[in-house]
Amino acid sequence: MSAAAAAAHKDREFLAVIGDENSVTGLLLAGVGHVTAAPDSQKNFLVVDAKTETKDIEDAFVRFTSERKDIGILLINQHVAERIRHRVDTYTAAFPAVLEIPSKEHPYDPEKDSTRRASEPCYLPVMMGNSNQHTSPESDVPQATSAAESPRASQHTNPNPTYVVAANAKCEMP
Repeated sequence: MSAAAAAAHKDREFLAVIGDENSVTGLLLAGVGHVTAAPDSQKNFLVVDAKTETKDIEDAFVRFTSERKDIGILLINQHVAERIRHRVDTYTAAFPAVLEIPSKEHPYDPEKDSTRRASEPCYLPVMMGNSNQHTSPESDVPQATSAAESPRASQHTNPNPTYVVAANAKCEMP
């Protein structure tokens, strides 16, 4: 990051949260809560329940991503992000980073996460510590082979692969 870019984002020191009561409460207890100085006294969180209007969620998303210059990361429950998916999917700015997180009642679904989908071409799974790795001719990045290609792969497959940045991947946002 250049010095000018770093200076432009140096004041982004807070997290913002849009989520259900359990998620927001847990993060507030962890210390992420902040209220700006008077006269506006804006909170950096929004608790969403079944009665919360979609417009209120959209307004909070816009406030945290466009208006507030002190927010560096916006955490949003994935099931809440689904209610404003059009906003989340079209958001392309680097700051604040928008991260979709699971909630107690709604597990994380990687297929719904637009940030993860957009960055997927940048990463290759690597089965760390396995004998079922080979190197791509285009790069020196180890890549996992399938169980069909390696008879020992099924014995040593790691269900949680480590990801590495692919040297020749096209990592552009849509």
